[in-house]
Amino acid sequence: MYADYFGLRADPFKVTPDLQFYFRGERQKAAERALLTALRQPDGLVLVAASVGCGKTMLLRRVAEQIKSVTPVAMVWNPALSFEDLLVAICVQFGVGETADDAAHRLRSIEFLSHHALSEGRAPVVMIDDADNLPYATLQQLTELCRLKVGKKQAVALVLSSALGRSDRVDEALPVTTHVQHLTLEPLAPPEVIAYVTHRLRTAGCEGPLPFTKGALTRLAEISRGVPRLANMLAGKAMFLAYLGDEQQVGDALVTEVASELWSTIESGLPAISNGTALAKRMDLHPVISGRAPSVPAPVSATSDVPQGKAPGS
Repeated sequence: MYADYFGLRADPFKVTPDLQFYFRGERQKAAERALLTALRQPDGLVLVAASVGCGKTMLLRRVAEQIKSVTPVAMVWNPALSFEDLLVAICVQFGVGETADDAAHRLRSIEFLSHHALSEGRAPVVMIDDADNLPYATLQQLTELCRLKVGKKQAVALVLSSALGRSDRVDEALPVTTHVQHLTLEPLAPPEVIAYVTHRLRTAGCEGPLPFTKGALTRLAEISRGVPRLANMLAGKAMFLAYLGDEQQVGDALVTEVASELWSTIESGLPAISNGTALAKRMDLHPVISGRAPSVPAPVSATSDVPQGKAPGS
């Protein structure tokens, strides 16, 4: 809705991961390099930790996209699986073990795949996002993948990701003999938040002046504290409120208003749209959304005063 109003091809601030909007700040580049280096010669497993909303899923997707042409990659998202079910999911993505009926046979199928992949230079890669959601018993058994060998080389490169506050649970479940390489993805620096918001807007089709004032971008950087998901939520809602108010740019006061409402919503546990909020008030004033005007606009003369980029009643 607001994307059309601001002349964009897509919603630049949707929360679901989308690689076309991937932002390569200095910290993302460093994390990419470290992970790619670890995957070239796997030793134990890699545990990627990041605060919620800092982009660990996007990082894994980005690296998987870079290596999938040179080695098989299996990716498991939001797992809550037994070890056997996890192996089934991995084998399905690798395209092996169709006739295997137990964990031992599936592990041998993965090992066989590794022989072929390693002969071409790269171990197959297994990525498990949100591994802190795995049952404790599954985490304890994961090292069976690390124990697979082809000659003296580890047969599978294993990458786990976890929320920063829950990565200790993963560490505690793994046997003490497991070599774990820790990689932490830090929040964006304040200048990177501004570059991040700008990148997403340009990727979505913004070709002219940005729909945010410099003050608004500074406030976004301050309030989001470098967390990309939070920056998305603030920026997207601020643009929606600007759309409802027929405003051509988002100012710092609107960003502050959105942040205040967002915090009170999170703290109270109330639905995002409730009586008395800034969004509810603006929606109530909007003639079409409120239901006080027909959804089909009346004809407009050439001299009508219509905000640029938005038809009456849209």
